[in-house]
Amino acid sequence: MLAKGRRALLCYGSEHLHHTNGASGGSAALVPLIQRQTGVRTYVIEDLIPLQGDPGGLGARLARYPRGTVIQAAGTWFGQFNAGYAEPGLKKASNGQVSSQFCGTPLGKVVDGGLYLGQPADLTVSWPNPAIFLDPAYWAELQRRNALAGNFVDLNSYRREHPPAYPSQPAAAC
Repeated sequence: MLAKGRRALLCYGSEHLHHTNGASGGSAALVPLIQRQTGVRTYVIEDLIPLQGDPGGLGARLARYPRGTVIQAAGTWFGQFNAGYAEPGLKKASNGQVSSQFCGTPLGKVVDGGLYLGQPADLTVSWPNPAIFLDPAYWAELQRRNALAGNFVDLNSYRREHPPAYPSQPAAAC
């Protein structure tokens, strides 16, 4: 429990730290739960890395900013930007089509600001040692969770070594 008047910094998977779960609403995000329980509005800053193909031109707009810049959403172009072109938020329809649950939702309704980290070609990533995915119990649990989420992740890729280049996130159709 956090003492009254104090603040907390939460570092979590971005899809859990949104004000909304896209146009459909939803209830999986932690922020609405925290706000209901505390009565205090949570300020959400998400990392910004342009998606493949730069849909909507977000990457081009962000390239004008220095890396490490926090861009406010309230009253700015960023707040009005289509969140479907910034946040994968992927969902799979019954016909197999992949789309973003945030299509048509202004970014300002999802987050309060964004931290621009740079263009994907300028970033690197540290991968876990593939050997940790050889444990049978851990592997079974990963498979179970992946199935619950719609089998979006190629789990076998976890067992391979990867180059240090940042993998560009795919953009869904909006």
